[in-house]
Amino acid sequence: MCNLENIKEKLKEILLNIAENKVEPELIQYDSDIVELKILNSISFLKLVNQIETEFDIEFEIEELSPESFCTIEQAAQEIQKKLNTNK
Repeated sequence: MCNLENIKEKLKEILLNIAENKVEPELIQYDSDIVELKILNSISFLKLVNQIETEFDIEFEIEELSPESFCTIEQAAQEIQKKLNTNK
């Protein structure tokens, strides 16, 4: 079972992978604005969603993919946890 802390840690790993060393790991905090850190653009956002869906074995509907829901690791982790709880 994935708890919120485990989800956040995995998301941070995924983001660091997507960032490809363009940002220092210590700059990525759970409440950091991912857009302000310039980690995500439209292509990398799709990569993020794909990796999340693969890692957590979930699938998002297009209407669930608002930038506000994935603005921070904390917000994204909560969306993932909701999705995991719905799929039980």
